[in-house]
Amino acid sequence: MRTQRYEVDGRRVKLARVALGMTQRQLAQIVGVSQELVSAWELGARRLTAEHLQLLVDTLQRVGPAAAKKRTRPAAGRAS
Repeated sequence: MRTQRYEVDGRRVKLARVALGMTQRQLAQIVGVSQELVSAWELGARRLTAEHLQLLVDTLQRVGPAAAKKRTRPAAGRAS
């Protein structure tokens, strides 16, 4: 039985990753895949399994708010 695979817009994956300030390697480590596989997703060369798709979505949703908070915090020692 073949595993169902899902096509995603790799450009959107890359935009989300870059917006969060993550490298392909960092995203790969969090999702539990190789950097080469993340690159292939972004290039549209590989489709995602349901498991990888869910991990990718969960990671971007979890990391997104944390990354946004880091970018909006005032620098220590600076007056507002």
